[in-house]
Amino acid sequence: MGASLKLTVDLSGLGKLTREVHAGLDLVAQRTAEQVQAGVRNDITTGAKTGHEYLVPTGSTERWRRYEGGPIPEGWKLHQASAPGEAPAGETGNLANDSDITKPRDGARDVNFNADYAASLEFGTEDGKTAPRPSIGPNVEAARPTLEAGVAAVLKKAAGS
Repeated sequence: MGASLKLTVDLSGLGKLTREVHAGLDLVAQRTAEQVQAGVRNDITTGAKTGHEYLVPTGSTERWRRYEGGPIPEGWKLHQASAPGEAPAGETGNLANDSDITKPRDGARDVNFNADYAASLEFGTEDGKTAPRPSIGPNVEAARPTLEAGVAAVLKKAAGS
């Protein structure tokens, strides 16, 4: 006579596991976004620049003018611009400092660069007057290993290994 066999699949603990995975991935998203934001700020404020030099007025609305060498006139300061392909050169601090991270949903983060010229510097302008000066894209790529390792660690922990 044959014996009966019963197999029970119990997924009752899945809710807790799902919450833990979501919480872990949410933290990975936040850390990755912070790495991108910090990298962009660093590139703008400390990265080497090799573009043109300009004289910038220090307290007037006079236009910038190209520096041709010699002493810097009183009321002006020297600004080293970025060359095409380099991260933008910071002058006012607006581009580097006016950014934030928002959470559109769990596990996702938006890194917002709020200066109205951020996209023009990153991608260049349609008219070609400004060539791309990328910083966001390269920092997203630089953060990829952090993201991948973080996701792998969360999943490995969830799997109990």
